[in-house]
Amino acid sequence: MYSTPLLGLGSKHPKPCGLPQSHNRFRAVFCSLFLLAAIPFIQGCSDEDDDLVEDDYLEVATTAVSLTADAQAFTVSVSANVTVGVTISDSWLTQSGKTDASTTAATYTFAATANSSASQRTATLTFSGGDISRTVTVTQADYLRQLHFFGLYPHRHRHRNRPHRAAEHYAYYSIW
Repeated sequence: MYSTPLLGLGSKHPKPCGLPQSHNRFRAVFCSLFLLAAIPFIQGCSDEDDDLVEDDYLEVATTAVSLTADAQAFTVSVSANVTVGVTISDSWLTQSGKTDASTTAATYTFAATANSSASQRTATLTFSGGDISRTVTVTQADYLRQLHFFGLYPHRHRHRNRPHRAAEHYAYYSIW
């Protein structure tokens, strides 16, 4: 019994697989060339590809936050594949914490002091990392607007029979 070596070369049998000897040599050369041509593609499929670079990203869950006049805390969720820094535009708003949910997601906690003024105020949170920055606008209602929401309306009163003095003005609130 004769054994057929790999690719039919050096066979003692004159016609392996029923083909003439010239066809076996053609098949051997063709298969060798095919394998040589396939080597770069096989090597290109390694797990150590350092050429593939993921684009940087930085996303925030919201772009605007509305707060009442009371002191309160709120959170902003951020996902990024870069190191993130936070800049706060006004001192009435502070960062009170950060919780990392994973290597690419975090939740930032901010605290706002009470707004006792008669006008609403706005601050900007800027999240930046790499060449990317995202902003979140934080608006806090004024104290009087919050009173109107609850049905309280301010009334100005001045003492009668006295000249106008700013120190004598005061406000009281009533329900209408």
